[in-house]
Amino acid sequence: MNRTAEQMVADGTLFVRGLRSMAEAIATRFKGQKKYADKFGLELVAYEGGQHLAAAVWGVYRANLKNQPLIKLLKQANRSPEMTDL
Repeated sequence: MNRTAEQMVADGTLFVRGLRSMAEAIATRFKGQKKYADKFGLELVAYEGGQHLAAAVWGVYRANLKNQPLIKLLKQANRSPEMTDL
């Protein structure tokens, strides 16, 4: 847990790819939800229940599910007491 993200990317533990496309997909999804809420005169409200660091999100990056060092790292990060301070 004492390594930086740059170090983890450099040694291959953390493979960062497609973050922009994922952010764009989320933005598109929320725009659609907003239209739906507006249709019924509702306020769009979101709740984030906490961090959810996962090797594969929405079925994307399934190859990461075999990356045991990455999975171990994400589990440690999810359970770290330091998350409370973020």
